[in-house]
Formats: sequence, C-alpha cells, structure tokens
Amino acid sequence: SRGETITIDKRLNELASLIDTHLAQELSRALKVLESATGAVVEEKGKYKTREHILTDADALKSLQNYQWLDQIAWSDQQGQQYAKWSVLDTATAKSSLSSFDFFPALQADNLWKLRAGPPEPGNPRFLLAPIPSFNTGKHTPLILQRISVPSGYRLAMLSSYLVSVTNPILSTNYGFAIIDARGDIKFHSEPSRNLVGNLLRKIRGSSQQLRDSMDTGEIRFFDVEYLDRPVRMRTGTLKSIQGSPWTLVTWHNLDLRDNFLLRVFSLASVFVVIYGAYLISLAVATGIATFRGHLLSQLTGQLRRVLETVEQIPNLWLITACFAL
Repeated sequence: SRGETITIDKRLNELASLIDTHLAQELSRALKVLESATGAVVEEKGKYKTREHILTDADALKSLQNYQWLDQIAWSDQQGQQYAKWSVLDTATAKSSLSSFDFFPALQADNLWKLRAGPPEPGNPRFLLAPIPSFNTGKHTPLILQRISVPSGYRLAMLSSYLVSVTNPILSTNYGFAIIDARGDIKFHSEPSRNLVGNLLRKIRGSSQQLRDSMDTGEIRFFDVEYLDRPVRMRTGTLKSIQGSPWTLVTWHNLDLRDNFLLRVFSLASVFVVIYGAYLISLAVATGIATFRGHLLSQLTGQLRRVLETVEQIPNLWLITACFAL
C-alpha cells in the first residue's frame, strides 16, 4: 500500500543518514590519529623505525587518541614505497608499495576528499578512502590516505582501519546497504562477504537505470528492484558527509520478508478460522445430539409411564376374572 511504501522510504532515509553520519564521525577520529602519528614520525627527524604492538606502546599510544579500530599506520614516499610502519601486531607485515593500486593516481594528482565544505584546515583535512584486499592477507582492508607536505615535495600517510561504522554493522534483517563507486563496483556491503565483490548495477534487475541516474546526478531516488533474487525497495543518493567523493550510498528494504510475514499472518488467520468453524460445527452437532437425546428420553419416559399404569391395573383384572369363574 502507499502508506506502507511511505513508511519504508522514511526508514531508508533514516538508515542512510545514520550510516553517513557514523562514517564521517569515524573518519574524523581516524584522521586525527593519522595526523598525530605523522607528527610523531616527523619529530624522529628521518630516523624512521617500525613499531609493533602499538596498543601497548606508551609513546605510540599517545598518538591514537582513543581510536583503536586500526590495524596499522604506514608512511610512503612519492613513488608509494613504504618506509615506516606502526602495527598492532607483534610482528609487522612487510613494507610494500601503493603504486599498483587504482587509487594511486588520485593521490599523485592531489584529487582528495574532505569531510565538509570549505578550505582544507586542521579540522577539515583532505584525504582519500580506499578499501582494498590486504597487501599480505587478502582480507578487506579500508585505507585512509593523506598527502603530507615536506620541503622536498610530499609524502603519503596511510591508516589501515577496520572502519566499524560500515564493516559488519548490526542491522535489522529487513534492511541492507552498499557503498559503490562511480562504476557501480561495491566498496562496502552490509554482508561483509560481499565487500569488494561484484558490481551493483549488474546485480540488480528492474530499475538499474534509476540507480545510474542517481549516481550521475547525485539525486535521491526510490524504486523497486530485484536484488540477490529478492524483491527490494531501494534508496540511492550521494554520501553527504564526504565532499568530493564520487561514491553512492544505497540502502534497501527486503520486500519478500514483508510478503512472507503477510503470508504467515494470512495462514495463521486461516487456521484460526478453520478451528473456529470446526468449533461452531461441533457445538451445533453437540446441541443437536443433546436435543435429540432429550426428545428421545421424553418419549421413552412417556411409554414407560403408560406401561407402569398398565402393570398397576393387572391385579384388578385378575380379581374380576376370578369372580366370573366362581
């Protein structure tokens, strides 16, 4: 119904707003950690070293500022080669290069994002968010990257975060979300196994053009499609909290769960109707039987009364017969 659709659309808006807000808040905290850690590294005046198990390293812990949802922090030169690394592990992974990833040209071109409008400043740093398969483990790893100005040009700072705001968040079973890039490739998904897997434009059936139009224009759209072999109600729109990002946030509500719920309600209602109907029939039969028994009992009582009256007259008949015999 129209009223139900309006309710679903409102909840999809609310879900999108929560995801957008929580992502921005977490990015802000992570960027403060990256800035603080970079300052600590710069103070080492070129004596870069690998720090391990930084969550128990008193000096490193000062830079984390209560944000501990991270895996490692690393710094690279302009060619993307890492030269310093902090890790939460007992043994840090090997230093590697960023140059092979598709986000590297954006770093070189200084094509970065911001959390809000206005000029870059300490409270509004420029950055890039790039989830990738881990260098060494292959797992989904969100990277937060920055360009750091130095006298000789710039360096690259990178924080590897679990980014809990969009990584396996707790959602109702009726809802889901995905964050996709300008091509429709999935960067984050409410089902973690689908992170970095597939293209949403090719996965949906029905109104993929509406999704494409929303990606191109940034306008919020609502439409019904089939996704993962289930009918869903989708809401699409840009990430409002990140300025300069070409990504699109998609939220959806599973309509088949609603249909299954209505089917279960109808089925239960049908069962209750059958049970109530059977009860009424049983009551009618019981009433009929009771009425029949009462009528039969009345007839039997009348016949028995007449028999008894006849029996009572038998001695008189014998007396009359005896008199005539004499």
